[in-house]
Amino acid sequence: MILGSAHLAGAGYTNWLRPLSDPPSWLSMTALAVTILAIAALFRVWLHASERRKPVLAGALIGTFAGFGYYGVSLHWLGHAFLYPSDDSYTLRALGGAFASMGLFVPWWTAAMAVAAALRSNRLGSAMLLWAGCMGLADLMLSDLAYGIPLAPLSAVLLDTPLTPLVTILGTFGANTALLALGAALGAAAWIYGPRARFAAYAALAASVAAVAAIPDPDPINPENPLRIAVGQPAGEQRIRPTYFDRTAWMADIRYLVDAAASARADVLILPELSIPFDPSLDPESHDLTAILQSAPENMTILWGYYATDPQPDGSYPSLNRVVATLAGSQQESYDKAYLVPFGEFMPQPFKALGFQPFTGTADGLKAGDGLEIWSVGASRYAVLICYESLMSGPVSRQAKQADWFANPTSEVMLRDSIGPYQVLQYTRLRAIEMGKPFYRAAQTGWSAVIDSDGTIKSAIPSEITGLLHEPQLPLRPTVFAALGYLPLYALLALMLFAGIAIGRVKQRDRIEV
Repeated sequence: MILGSAHLAGAGYTNWLRPLSDPPSWLSMTALAVTILAIAALFRVWLHASERRKPVLAGALIGTFAGFGYYGVSLHWLGHAFLYPSDDSYTLRALGGAFASMGLFVPWWTAAMAVAAALRSNRLGSAMLLWAGCMGLADLMLSDLAYGIPLAPLSAVLLDTPLTPLVTILGTFGANTALLALGAALGAAAWIYGPRARFAAYAALAASVAAVAAIPDPDPINPENPLRIAVGQPAGEQRIRPTYFDRTAWMADIRYLVDAAASARADVLILPELSIPFDPSLDPESHDLTAILQSAPENMTILWGYYATDPQPDGSYPSLNRVVATLAGSQQESYDKAYLVPFGEFMPQPFKALGFQPFTGTADGLKAGDGLEIWSVGASRYAVLICYESLMSGPVSRQAKQADWFANPTSEVMLRDSIGPYQVLQYTRLRAIEMGKPFYRAAQTGWSAVIDSDGTIKSAIPSEITGLLHEPQLPLRPTVFAALGYLPLYALLALMLFAGIAIGRVKQRDRIEV
């Protein structure tokens, strides 16, 4: 629970309590310090338990309770999704839904601590490396390799701290592993015999932290002919209260944003995910949308989204989450969301077989697109990441590394006025830092933002406010992660796990006394 509270402070509440333009605050540093100390304490509890008669069972129990504490606090806002589309406030149903969803996250911590307990030996270095390596691997499996639910990474507490450069080298999940290793090393230092040896261990940890803090920021590369990019946030009442819908008011919001972008002389306008509540190819009244798009300046590209219907030869009509780019009312590009939200936009097969249905879309869920795409406006290349896709570290690093910037149309309307939308914004900052590319984020109800390639929020629109942001195309910063992807992380995990096993096989005179 302490870890979860520190996560909220570092990834959400810290920045809610101060203006976005402020330098790193003492709350950010406190959140990082509390996180490292909590990891150290968790490692010591696990180390103590794994010395018992049934170490695997003890490790599994510790992982289960710790996982529920961490994810239950840091992701409590998921409960709002269980209320959609009603107007109810946070209720016992939402609380129950939030903790039920923890069943997707907690087993990974359970398994990680159980496996580490099974592999560990009586050597302290072996135990430390195996525990941190197993926990780091579990988070990577949960977030990218298996489930694809990249929520609540521990490394979110690195934002606005001297340790942020870890993300540019190792990426979000590599920074997770390094943070776990740092906390475990701090906890292990307390077991080192002799004050001199213990002091040397603490000094080595302090030197490691100082070395990371001294890593220079990548030099920015400015675009030769920068575009002027605008993001629009409608935030009309029909988006706050999904049980209420007024088409006239909805389209008036879109027209206002298009006119405002034209006044700002924007080259690109990014509207939110599902900014149009109908499929224009099927709606007989879509002339109102056509008129708005044709009224835009001829040189302004507009990105907007809707649920598209894709008729199949077998007579089925699967839906796709689509974003199109239009110029002077004529469609130029079309992209279908490739990485869907598990349980939200599609139901994994085992759960589907049990009769569960996704929260949104049709009963069978949405149809996924073929993969991320690189589009261009003039000489500027960009990738469209629809909502959840901005959290996908692996696919973005593998498929969109050639982009100069990212358009991120999104909608967290299901999360309503919780901390969720702002916390997701912080995760998007991590993606900007690791890729060294700016993000232009357009949300239905908030938070919309322009994020620099170093993770700085240049401008933002809070929740439930209609508005437009416009900024020139920001510079990119070459990072190690953008060039190598997960290779540094795989190397770190392999080194930790193999070294932990190897050290454990070396004979040791004394047992760890706990």
